Amino acid sequence: MRPAAFAVVAFTLTFTIAGLEGRADGRPSVADALKLRPIQPDIEFDRPTSDQVDGCKLQAERAGASSGWIVVGPAGQALRRFVDSNGDDRVDLWCYFRQGVEVYRDVDGDFNGKADQYQWLGTAGVRWGLDENEDGRIDRWRRISPEEVTSEIVEALRTRDERRLKLVLLQPAELRELDLLDNRQRQLAQRVEAANKGLAGFIRGQKLVSSEGHWIHFAASRPGALPVGAESKSKELLVYENAMTLVSGAGGDAQIHVGTLIKVGDAWKAVELPMAVEDNAEQLAARAIFFSPLRMSDYIPGELTAGGGVGDEGQRLEALAAIDQELARQTNPAKKAVLHDRRAKALLELMGSAPNQAQRLLWGRQLTDVIGAAAQSGEFPEGIARLKQILGGLDPQRDQVLRSHLVYTILSTEYNQRLSKPDADFEEVQAEWKKSLEKFVEEYPDAEDTPDAMMQLAVATEFEAEEATAKQWYGKIAQEFPDTTQGRKAQGAVRRLSSVGQRMELSGPTLGGNKLDVKQLRGKVLLIDYWATWCEPCVNDFEPLAKLVEQYGGAFAVVGVNLDANRQDAVDYLQRRPTPWTHLHEEGGLDSRLAQEMGIVTLPTKILVNAEGVVVRRNIHVAQLAQLLAKANEGESE
Repeated sequence: MRPAAFAVVAFTLTFTIAGLEGRADGRPSVADALKLRPIQPDIEFDRPTSDQVDGCKLQAERAGASSGWIVVGPAGQALRRFVDSNGDDRVDLWCYFRQGVEVYRDVDGDFNGKADQYQWLGTAGVRWGLDENEDGRIDRWRRISPEEVTSEIVEALRTRDERRLKLVLLQPAELRELDLLDNRQRQLAQRVEAANKGLAGFIRGQKLVSSEGHWIHFAASRPGALPVGAESKSKELLVYENAMTLVSGAGGDAQIHVGTLIKVGDAWKAVELPMAVEDNAEQLAARAIFFSPLRMSDYIPGELTAGGGVGDEGQRLEALAAIDQELARQTNPAKKAVLHDRRAKALLELMGSAPNQAQRLLWGRQLTDVIGAAAQSGEFPEGIARLKQILGGLDPQRDQVLRSHLVYTILSTEYNQRLSKPDADFEEVQAEWKKSLEKFVEEYPDAEDTPDAMMQLAVATEFEAEEATAKQWYGKIAQEFPDTTQGRKAQGAVRRLSSVGQRMELSGPTLGGNKLDVKQLRGKVLLIDYWATWCEPCVNDFEPLAKLVEQYGGAFAVVGVNLDANRQDAVDYLQRRPTPWTHLHEEGGLDSRLAQEMGIVTLPTKILVNAEGVVVRRNIHVAQLAQLLAKANEGESE
């Protein structure tokens, strides 16, 4: 598709929707492009002033099947992108930037000219909302973090929006997806039913958040992981207990008890309606579901005063929240760097005043992670120096766990900074990264980050075609950390790297609710296609694969293995773009059993199996597949 055609067709459609008009030649002006606004409200993105518009440029871009236009500001930073991702000459991605970083996009996933997905990105968070009836309102969260759940709760209370609050409450269908043990299932079902039945009355009469209130902070201890069999028959559960949120308003700051948060797919959900923090904190802690109720002071940073306010540590938390708010509003790079420095000092004070080692580690981890993230984004140039300074001040014995996490964060941050430089020598940077990872693994063989470091080494060496070395690393992870996600994935990776010449064993539930075993397809050449809806190259392969299935009839078949975290995402996608083959699916995405069995570390991954059920290629592209099938067909014809 030529950029000129894209400009005429796609932008004409876009501007018609927005009530705008392009130039007479069909090509939009920069001013027209900058008039477009996100569908969702309260998006903070760059809006050039009228005198800055003349310095902006509209540039065509093309990458593979995608093409479109990008609006570039006077300093060369991206301001907007409008993309046709499927080559139909219509815009299906409307992207908005802040300080050169994409922070939000409207997505037309079914390519009918209307947005049906809304994604927050970069520094704006991780929310991904689905609009199933395309009316501009979010119907379901495909992805949302615990912090953003509490923010949504506060905003729903502030605006008395029952629908908005319901979207972050656990629903009966989602509860069934968790596949809990019978007693726990009944317990949660009662709580979920009570929360949803009481929602309308609660939202009308709530006094937790005033119309002037706003969210400023999420507070909780670290989340807990419950392995398969502990609470669920088939799933690992991730849970926060006694989560809190700090709210600011005209009457001062207050804490709200959110209670239990549980992860369903990629979205966190609240189990119960929020409550005010009352004098009896122990009673609130007793709302805990999965873990034994501890003292409230073990769960939240800062002791509560008798009047329900916050003590010294709570005041430090409020100061930290104020810095976070100012950071969100600030656009000047130099001032942002100063704020990041202040934020680091505030977190360091919280860490230093922690009443016990558990909270010291909690604040130390947060300190490490936020500085590392700010340094990687370029907003805190002194971030690595600050991390090294903190590392030098830690007690080698008392802070052994935190020290290893700091070291790993420094290594990762330095690697990403070097890699992001325009003149970076990728091979040289990659070689240094591998050496630093090997040194970390040697010095910290039992650290919490060690399985991840080893997995990074294994994946890097596999992608560099050093398969023998990759296999050694995968084997080492599987042997030394068998009960971790990385350990299970590594065991599967060893199986995948050794799969050529071996029979392919694969079975499981289908998206249609049936069972499938690939043994049923013996006698046909079979392609196992690992994919997800968020993987654009994966879904772009569907059309050429469908043509091959049609061309070779009963001699060739495909079995899809969908690795979306949420089953419904795949179901919805395939309803819009059906395929003539069956798809397996189990909850867990890239960490599901189906992904772990063959150690799938990247998508798309395609495995070719011959008619006897033996793997002949463990990584094949569609173009190579077409050539092989054509060659085999010619051989049979002769």
